[in-house]
Amino acid sequence: MKVTFRVLISVVILFIVTWFSPLYGNDNTPDSVVKKYYQADLDGARLSAEGYRKIKPLILWEHEPGWDLVFVTKGARIDKTGQLRTGEIYVTVFYEVLGILTGDELLEIEFTQVVTFNLIKKNGQWKIKQPVIFPHVSQLALSKHMEDVLKENQDKKREARLNLIIKRLREL
Repeated sequence: MKVTFRVLISVVILFIVTWFSPLYGNDNTPDSVVKKYYQADLDGARLSAEGYRKIKPLILWEHEPGWDLVFVTKGARIDKTGQLRTGEIYVTVFYEVLGILTGDELLEIEFTQVVTFNLIKKNGQWKIKQPVIFPHVSQLALSKHMEDVLKENQDKKREARLNLIIKRLREL
Protein backbone atom coordinates (compact mmCIF):
# COMPACT_ATOMS: atom_id res chain seq x y z
CA MET A 1 0.00 0.00 0.00
CA LYS A 2 2.84 2.43 0.88
CA VAL A 3 4.61 1.67 -2.41
CA THR A 4 1.42 2.28 -4.41
CA PHE A 5 0.82 5.58 -2.61
CA ARG A 6 4.41 6.73 -3.31
CA VAL A 7 4.09 5.76 -6.96
CA LEU A 8 0.78 7.62 -7.17
CA ILE A 9 2.28 10.75 -5.57
CA SER A 10 5.29 10.54 -7.94
CA VAL A 11 3.01 10.26 -10.97
CA VAL A 12 0.92 13.23 -9.79
CA ILE A 13 4.03 15.37 -9.24
CA LEU A 14 5.43 14.38 -12.63
CA PHE A 15 2.10 15.22 -14.24
CA ILE A 16 1.97 18.65 -12.57
CA VAL A 17 5.55 19.50 -13.55
CA THR A 18 4.99 18.34 -17.13
CA TRP A 19 1.67 20.14 -17.42
CA PHE A 20 2.86 23.51 -16.10
CA SER A 21 6.42 23.62 -17.50
CA PRO A 22 5.33 24.95 -20.93
CA LEU A 23 3.62 27.86 -19.18
CA TYR A 24 6.79 28.93 -17.42
CA GLY A 25 9.36 27.57 -19.85
CA ASN A 26 13.08 27.60 -19.48
CA ASP A 27 14.18 31.20 -19.75
CA ASN A 28 17.87 30.33 -19.94
CA THR A 29 18.06 28.64 -23.30
CA PRO A 30 20.45 30.17 -25.84
CA ASP A 31 17.47 31.44 -27.87
CA SER A 32 15.79 33.04 -24.84
CA VAL A 33 19.02 34.76 -23.74
CA VAL A 34 19.58 36.24 -27.20
CA LYS A 35 15.94 37.30 -27.42
CA LYS A 36 16.15 39.07 -24.04
CA TYR A 37 19.36 40.74 -25.20
CA TYR A 38 18.01 42.05 -28.49
CA GLN A 39 14.71 43.10 -26.92
CA ALA A 40 16.52 45.11 -24.23
CA ASP A 41 18.73 46.58 -26.96
CA LEU A 42 15.68 47.53 -29.05
CA ASP A 43 14.27 49.21 -25.93
CA GLY A 44 17.45 51.33 -25.64
CA ALA A 45 19.11 49.54 -22.72
CA ARG A 46 22.60 49.89 -24.20
CA LEU A 47 22.32 53.68 -24.51
CA SER A 48 22.87 54.32 -20.79
CA ALA A 49 24.69 52.87 -17.82
CA GLU A 50 21.36 52.37 -16.05
CA GLY A 51 19.93 50.39 -18.95
CA TYR A 52 23.16 48.40 -19.29
CA ARG A 53 22.30 46.66 -16.01
CA LYS A 54 19.45 44.92 -17.83
CA ILE A 55 21.77 43.18 -20.28
CA LYS A 56 24.75 42.59 -18.00
CA PRO A 57 23.41 39.20 -16.77
CA LEU A 58 23.13 38.07 -20.42
CA ILE A 59 26.68 38.84 -21.60
CA LEU A 60 30.29 37.99 -20.76
CA TRP A 61 32.06 41.27 -21.61
CA GLU A 62 32.60 43.66 -18.72
CA HIS A 63 32.11 47.01 -20.42
CA GLU A 64 30.88 48.49 -23.65
CA PRO A 65 32.36 51.45 -25.46
CA GLY A 66 30.63 54.81 -25.45
CA TRP A 67 28.74 54.31 -28.69
CA ASP A 68 28.65 57.12 -31.24
CA LEU A 69 26.75 55.05 -33.80
CA VAL A 70 23.34 53.43 -33.39
CA PHE A 71 21.33 51.30 -35.81
CA VAL A 72 17.70 52.42 -35.96
CA THR A 73 15.96 49.06 -36.02
CA LYS A 74 12.42 48.02 -36.89
CA GLY A 75 12.76 44.61 -35.28
CA ALA A 76 14.78 41.46 -34.84
CA ARG A 77 14.12 37.76 -35.06
CA ILE A 78 16.02 34.57 -34.45
CA ASP A 79 16.72 32.63 -37.63
CA LYS A 80 18.55 29.54 -36.45
CA THR A 81 20.45 28.00 -33.57
CA GLY A 82 23.15 25.36 -33.64
CA GLN A 83 26.21 23.98 -31.96
CA LEU A 84 29.64 25.39 -32.82
CA ARG A 85 31.63 22.98 -30.69
CA THR A 86 31.15 21.27 -27.36
CA GLY A 87 29.73 23.77 -24.90
CA GLU A 88 29.37 26.58 -27.45
CA ILE A 89 26.14 27.43 -29.25
CA TYR A 90 25.43 29.95 -31.99
CA VAL A 91 22.22 31.88 -32.53
CA THR A 92 21.71 33.78 -35.79
CA VAL A 93 19.56 36.92 -35.65
CA PHE A 94 18.12 39.02 -38.48
CA TYR A 95 17.88 42.75 -37.67
CA GLU A 96 15.61 44.89 -39.87
CA VAL A 97 17.53 48.17 -39.98
CA LEU A 98 15.86 51.44 -41.02
CA GLY A 99 18.83 53.76 -40.65
CA ILE A 100 22.01 54.65 -38.84
CA LEU A 101 22.41 57.50 -36.36
CA THR A 102 25.95 58.74 -35.99
CA GLY A 103 26.53 61.83 -33.89
CA ASP A 104 23.84 64.27 -34.96
CA GLU A 105 23.34 62.79 -38.42
CA LEU A 106 20.71 60.25 -39.45
CA LEU A 107 21.34 58.17 -42.54
CA GLU A 108 18.13 56.58 -43.81
CA ILE A 109 19.09 53.23 -45.27
CA GLU A 110 17.08 50.02 -45.07
CA PHE A 111 18.74 46.62 -44.97
CA THR A 112 18.71 43.33 -43.12
CA GLN A 113 21.75 42.75 -40.93
CA VAL A 114 22.62 39.18 -40.01
CA VAL A 115 24.44 38.71 -36.69
CA THR A 116 25.60 35.38 -35.30
CA PHE A 117 25.94 35.38 -31.52
CA ASN A 118 28.17 32.81 -29.79
CA LEU A 119 27.06 31.66 -26.35
CA ILE A 120 28.69 29.57 -23.65
CA LYS A 121 27.54 28.41 -20.24
CA LYS A 122 29.01 30.13 -17.22
CA ASN A 123 27.92 29.01 -13.76
CA GLY A 124 25.10 27.02 -15.34
CA GLN A 125 23.71 30.00 -17.29
CA TRP A 126 23.94 30.68 -21.02
CA LYS A 127 25.71 33.97 -21.78
CA ILE A 128 26.57 35.78 -24.97
CA LYS A 129 30.32 35.57 -25.55
CA GLN A 130 30.51 37.58 -28.78
CA PRO A 131 30.20 39.69 -30.87
CA VAL A 132 29.88 43.09 -29.24
CA ILE A 133 27.81 44.90 -31.85
CA PHE A 134 26.63 48.49 -32.22
CA PRO A 135 23.34 49.17 -30.43
CA HIS A 136 20.20 48.31 -32.41
CA VAL A 137 17.44 50.53 -31.05
CA SER A 138 13.81 50.88 -32.10
CA GLN A 139 12.77 54.19 -33.60
CA LEU A 140 10.41 54.85 -30.66
CA ALA A 141 13.07 54.18 -28.00
CA LEU A 142 15.67 56.20 -29.92
CA SER A 143 13.22 59.10 -30.36
CA LYS A 144 12.62 59.15 -26.59
CA HIS A 145 16.37 58.99 -25.95
CA MET A 146 16.99 61.88 -28.34
CA GLU A 147 14.23 63.89 -26.61
CA ASP A 148 16.10 63.38 -23.32
CA VAL A 149 19.33 64.50 -24.99
CA LEU A 150 17.49 67.56 -26.31
CA LYS A 151 16.26 68.47 -22.80
CA GLU A 152 19.85 68.48 -21.53
CA ASN A 153 21.21 70.36 -24.55
CA GLN A 154 22.59 73.89 -24.03
CA ASP A 155 23.72 74.49 -27.62
CA LYS A 156 21.15 76.34 -29.80
CA LYS A 157 22.75 75.14 -33.06
CA ARG A 158 22.63 71.54 -31.90
CA GLU A 159 19.02 71.98 -30.75
CA ALA A 160 17.85 72.45 -34.34
CA ARG A 161 19.74 69.32 -35.48
CA LEU A 162 18.32 67.26 -32.61
CA ASN A 163 14.77 68.40 -33.39
CA LEU A 164 15.28 67.44 -37.03
CA ILE A 165 16.58 63.98 -36.06
CA ILE A 166 13.63 63.39 -33.73
CA LYS A 167 11.22 64.42 -36.51
CA ARG A 168 12.93 62.17 -39.05
CA LEU A 169 13.02 59.23 -36.62
CA ARG A 170 9.27 59.50 -36.16
CA GLU A 171 8.77 59.50 -39.92
CA LEU A 172 10.84 56.39 -40.65
